[in-house]
Amino acid sequence: MPAHQPQHDPHRVVALVTGANSGYGLGICHQLLSNLSLPSTVPMPASTPQPTALPPSMQDSIHSSSSFQPTKASVPDTTLTLVLACRSGAKAQEAIDILWKKHRSDLEKRKKRGLAVKEGWLEGLEIVWEGVNLDSPGGKNGILAFTERVKDHYPHITCLFLNAGMGAFSGIDYWKFTKQIFTDGMSIALSQPEFNIEIKGAKSADGERGLVWGTNVLAPYIIARELLPMLRRSPPGLPFAPRVVYTSSGTATLSKLNNHPLDDYMLLDYDQSYGASKYMGDMAMIQLDREFNDETTKKDDDNRGVRVLTIEPGCVATNFFNAGLGAWVWWIKFKWFWYWLSFYICRLLGSPYHPVYADQGALPMLYAALIPAAFLLSPSQVPAQKFEVRAQRWGNTKVGYGEIDRWEEADGLGLPKGVADRYLIATISGGLHAGQQGNDIRDLHAKLAQTINNPLPPPVHRPIPPCTATAVSATGMPPPAPASSWNTPPPNTSFLFSTSPLSKTNGAGPGGGSAGGENGSFEVAHHVSEGWSLPMSDNASTNLTGRPLQSIVLNNDQPREEGQWSRHRNQEFTGDEPEDRPYHASVLPIKASPKDTGGFAEDAFKPLWEDPGKDQWQGFKSQNR
Repeated sequence: MPAHQPQHDPHRVVALVTGANSGYGLGICHQLLSNLSLPSTVPMPASTPQPTALPPSMQDSIHSSSSFQPTKASVPDTTLTLVLACRSGAKAQEAIDILWKKHRSDLEKRKKRGLAVKEGWLEGLEIVWEGVNLDSPGGKNGILAFTERVKDHYPHITCLFLNAGMGAFSGIDYWKFTKQIFTDGMSIALSQPEFNIEIKGAKSADGERGLVWGTNVLAPYIIARELLPMLRRSPPGLPFAPRVVYTSSGTATLSKLNNHPLDDYMLLDYDQSYGASKYMGDMAMIQLDREFNDETTKKDDDNRGVRVLTIEPGCVATNFFNAGLGAWVWWIKFKWFWYWLSFYICRLLGSPYHPVYADQGALPMLYAALIPAAFLLSPSQVPAQKFEVRAQRWGNTKVGYGEIDRWEEADGLGLPKGVADRYLIATISGGLHAGQQGNDIRDLHAKLAQTINNPLPPPVHRPIPPCTATAVSATGMPPPAPASSWNTPPPNTSFLFSTSPLSKTNGAGPGGGSAGGENGSFEVAHHVSEGWSLPMSDNASTNLTGRPLQSIVLNNDQPREEGQWSRHRNQEFTGDEPEDRPYHASVLPIKASPKDTGGFAEDAFKPLWEDPGKDQWQGFKSQNR
């Protein structure tokens, strides 16, 4: 149960920003405070339609008085909860102090200019931190634990800014840098660089995922899916519709992917994975924009549409490349000044890609979040709108309309659906976390990979679940498992990673296969006390004891350790066997085909006896071992 029940406030905008402690994220926070604190009589600049930001089909509408809709202003009672989502609490607190100091200074400057401050604004303003480690789906500060805390602490979300990102940069190839400066020009070279050196094959801390892919693609995808119900609960009376805004990059182009991108979806074999990861993120956002606004599901307020838009914020002087050029304080300061000077020169030369300052680069993000829906194309028309920064020589930054690079070609190749449905295996259709039905994402992925490459011969016996003798004798089939142990969990169910390998603790999931031996016997490991992570109702966190399956014993004469047990294939359960872990896990073959386990589209751990008329081992292939 949540520590406290979040209070519903129909006048409160809740904005969540990932990577909010620096760079674009901090710029987003500054712009939110600046715009939402304006008096209700003053239209907000960030939500004012701009001709440069309209698609060609709407260019004439902004000049037509009959079709133009005035910019919505913040209603008098509107206030803000600003959630900074980042890993470090110390850096988050430093960012919060900066935001409060600058905002109070801005309000004082407004008063001196005779511009009133919204009544009750400062009293209702909240700036808080929520810790999240985007490198890990599980764990105390992992993505799933983070989304559960957000659900417990806040009544809804109005604006979700998926801004955090990273690149595995290790340095600069100065020869390529010089060459690109002379061949492409300074503006292109410093906005679409080809000279960055990136670490090939960089993996997450637990070694289970591509590091850049996991942070830039998987993490925002999971967050958007998990927090969709909260977005749909945003009060209809607010002046802004709920939106998801994803920070992309000018380097996100289709050409960054290899010829068969879905074969290496984690980008482990890429020499330069950053641009490729951002393009894959764009593809995932296209698919989410379609799914979240599917007309067949928008029947009531619980299924209201939520737009998912991508942004190209341009180039600003941040600490993004610190890891690649050194860690000494003086060198970091010099490097930042070098970036700032280079970008400023580019802007003076007329580059539209260099707004220089983070709060200027954040303008397209605020525009995408706050602009009235009348000035957006529907997902059925163009699901790949991409608002871009348009820097001006003397600093008057605008927002431009664009589209994701070659999105129609990528759509024809099936990339949006392929990225979202086939390879982001942390979630499946309907928002379920497939990997957690057994143990975790890694466990499921390993099983399915083993299935394709090396299937087991069909077992000759499947154990009957315990305590079902009466049901079996009466109906011939055991009863289905309880809802809390598999298939679609009950409402408000949390998916637990407390003991999974992703959280760096000793999780006990299915550890081996079970099959019949030569003499009709099989072996199950002796009892061990290890946690078993399962979805449970009411957000309860439960560790069950269990024993992973071990290798099959083919020789009945083989000595057994104390605590082990075996039986013949026709011998019934007596109830004395140490079968105290969820029984469905013991009957699931480790090397089962996606067909027999239900695949990703349904339940990845569908019970094998769900269809009484089907041969339980149908589809398994024999193989001499």
